[in-house]
Order: sequence, then structure tokens, then C-alpha cells
Amino acid sequence: MVNIVKGLVSVIIPTYNRAAMVSHVLDSVWIQTYRPIELLVVNDGSSDNTEAIVSSWISKHNDTPDFTAKLLTQKNAGGCAARNNGLTNAHGEFIQFFDDDDELCATTIKTHVDNLNAHPDILSSLAQSTYVSPKGSVNTSYRLGRWDSRTDFVELLKDLPSPSFILFRHEYLIRNNILWDTTLPCGQDTDFMIRTLIIGNSFFCLEHISSKIFIHRGEHVSNRLHAFSVENQRKLLTKWFQTAIANGMNDDPLKDGFSFLILSTLKRNAKTGTKEKHVQLCKLAEEYGCDRLPQIQFAQNHSFVIFKIRLLLIRIVNRMKIFGKYD
Repeated sequence: MVNIVKGLVSVIIPTYNRAAMVSHVLDSVWIQTYRPIELLVVNDGSSDNTEAIVSSWISKHNDTPDFTAKLLTQKNAGGCAARNNGLTNAHGEFIQFFDDDDELCATTIKTHVDNLNAHPDILSSLAQSTYVSPKGSVNTSYRLGRWDSRTDFVELLKDLPSPSFILFRHEYLIRNNILWDTTLPCGQDTDFMIRTLIIGNSFFCLEHISSKIFIHRGEHVSNRLHAFSVENQRKLLTKWFQTAIANGMNDDPLKDGFSFLILSTLKRNAKTGTKEKHVQLCKLAEEYGCDRLPQIQFAQNHSFVIFKIRLLLIRIVNRMKIFGKYD
């Protein structure tokens, strides 16, 4: 049985080969205006000097009774295993998952804790975030106020929050045995969040900007769902469906949610994929009884044809340019 310390926030950060930047995220935890904090950094078998950098940082910041930092080491097993390792060793009443290349804003944890204390019936505190890329930055715009995953399931799927934007009640994660799926090669954040929605989650969303999420190339501990093959998407849908049945989720919002997920994949596939994958996705929708299947098929077949025609026209124009017949 985990010994949960009331008021304590456990911040769990998995890291892999981030020697050049991991200190930055650790500093953003240190400057939080809230105390007490338990920082758990999980080194996922880094081959560079990440472990030495983190150890040095901890030795300089572990001298106060209301801030403790611990380095956990494991063989390389992926970000999900690292997060589970951190969660197993966490003692906080509240859990903050965060990535090793991003930045927490200074008042974030205090704002989240105040929010949960003000709304004791809410399971999670959600806030906005800023995505930062070389091209500029953009803020999220989640609807403010209360959300319930049973009544707002499809709306939440349409703009699924990252776990990094959320402070969870530890008891909620323990009671529902919510862990990260270590078998997934990508889309771990999406899977984790969708399972919390299906199991039953509630949020109170704030206007507060909680973090900066940096978009860049490089090694990450998690990736996006759309990288999955159709077969892997089928496995995910099967897992989510079984989770829903086990938790007594109503069939209609579940089908609507699955319809939206498959429709989104179909739209992406119409732009960059193949007709074969399109047909497979339509069959996948049919397997799960998605009521919007006819509209999906028509809209996406139409989009696929338009995409191929546009591609053909571009090729013709380019050939005409080559032969000097078009300026």
C-alpha cells in the first residue's frame, strides 16, 4: 500500500539522453511557488551523461525539508515504463507527469492544487499550455470550467489534453489501477488520456498557462497516435472498448467517440495515405458499429479522389515547365 502524504505533489519526469537540456526542466520544478514537492526523475537507460547531470543537480537542490528530489535508474524500457516506475515510488497526494524537454510555469502547481482544493469532487485539474516552435507560439484554448468524461467524451476527444497539462489526484490513479501501457511504440499520451476518460474522469479547467511545450526534432519518450498502423489502431480500439465495458460506459458516446477517432484518421489518410488504408479504416469503423460510416466513406472517398487529381495536375504542370510549355 502506497503511503500518500497529504498536500505533497509528486512530479514525475522520465528522461532519456537529455544531458543538454534536462537541467532546464528541473529548474522549472525548483522555482515553483508551491511546497511541498517530491521530484522523481527516472533515467531510462541514457547512454550519454544525463544521469551525472541529474545527480549533480539533485545534490545542489536537496537541502530543504519541503523539496525532495530523487533519481531512479532503470534499463532502457521506454517512457511508459519510466513513468510507471516514478508513479510506483511516488508519495504525493497529487501527481504531475511532465516531459524532460519542456518547462513548467512558476505558479502552475500552486494553481492546480488550489483548484482541486476548491473543488473536492473534481478528480483532475486542467490548465492551458503554450506550444513553442521555431515558427512561433500558440496557446491552447480548452473550455473553462467543469468537464465530465461521461457527458463530454466526444468533445474531449476532439481536443484531447496532454497529461502534462493536468494535475491528477493520486488516489484516483491508484483506485482505478491506471498505469502507462508499456507495449505501445507511440501514442502513449493519447492512450493514457483516453483510458482515463473511459474509466471516468472529471476536470475543472483554468485559464492559467501551465507550461511551455517545445516542438523540435530529436528523441522523445512519447509520440503521436497517427503513427499507428491500422492493425495497431484496431488493437487500441479493442482495448478501449473492453475498458469501457468493464467500467459500464454507455454505448452511444463510446461509438460516437470511436467514430470521431476513425474519421480523423481517415481525413489524415485522404491527404497523405493510400486507398488501401482508407478501405481498411472504413472496415475498422464498421467493426465497431460506428453509425457515421456511410458519411465517412463518401466524404473520404471524395477527398481521396480530389487529392489524387490535384497530385496529377501538379505533375502535369511540372512536366510542362520542364519542356518550356508553361510559364
